[in-house]
Amino acid sequence: MGLDSSVTLFPRDPTHRLVGFDLAALVDRVGERLVALGDGAEARVAAGRYSRDGLRSVVEVVAAIDEARVAGRGKADLELRITGDARDDFGKFLGASTIDLSLRAFVGPQLLAGARLCSGCGWVVGDADEPCGCGTSERETGDAELSACWWLQLHGRGSDGIGERFVEERRRLAGSPFFESLEGSARTRLLEWHAWDVPTSHAAGTPAASNAGGSGRAKARRR
Repeated sequence: MGLDSSVTLFPRDPTHRLVGFDLAALVDRVGERLVALGDGAEARVAAGRYSRDGLRSVVEVVAAIDEARVAGRGKADLELRITGDARDDFGKFLGASTIDLSLRAFVGPQLLAGARLCSGCGWVVGDADEPCGCGTSERETGDAELSACWWLQLHGRGSDGIGERFVEERRRLAGSPFFESLEGSARTRLLEWHAWDVPTSHAAGTPAASNAGGSGRAKARRR
């Protein structure tokens, strides 16, 4: 069985929501900086019984999101899935030519079970005992689990994860111009969570508990 992995970005403020202009701005930035939407990549929008695929522009995606919101009367979780070619600079940063990305927005906060903030370095860590940003497994974490009303997630397959260079050099999105661009468009501070060693049957878009290079598993659930 292959391995599934993910890198998840989510707001530090668990009550922060993406609506209206902010949601459209983030989708636009994703298409501009991360994935070649309409130029080798396509998108799908789903919420409740509504779904629309084959979307090839930010305008089409935003229109589909508006339709999904109306169809679900604001009571259905929303998922945008984009797969296809990466933008050149982002592809070089990851060491990958293609991207599998999802943006999910929830009606209520979702608990990232097992995730904690390390009090030393501020990284999000899971249940496994691998070193975090402090360079030690002797980390101190708070008792409170983390939750979010939305997250942006990059999905990886196999030993290369979301990108060979990203994995080999133990890279993080935080500190990169891509991360700063996403924070700016979302207008909120973001946290980053790396998850590994999840069977490929793992539900798409659901973060699993682990720090970068570590292992572990947990399901997100409603708070």
